[in-house]
Amino acid sequence: MSGQLAVSDRDALATNDVVGGDEIERAAAYSSYIAYAGTYEVVGDVVIHRVKMSLFPNWVNTEQRRYLEIDGDQIVLRTQQLDIGGDVLMTELRWAREE
Repeated sequence: MSGQLAVSDRDALATNDVVGGDEIERAAAYSSYIAYAGTYEVVGDVVIHRVKMSLFPNWVNTEQRRYLEIDGDQIVLRTQQLDIGGDVLMTELRWAREE
């Protein structure tokens, strides 16, 4: 399993060096993107992601639970409450079957 999410219309860095740019640019770029990968298991209506690598190092070797719902032709995954940017949020991803 691999998940990658980004804010739309992210600003480009002033360099093409993937580890370059000044601190402010890098902070803005990496604060608007999350990626993680590992294995997963479905238990009832919960998907358990067992994180093996992540842009956010605190998630490595943790379980991230996502609550699964099938809504017509859509699959919905919701997080538990997360601390994000100083707020406590629950995020939702929705996939729709394309005809």
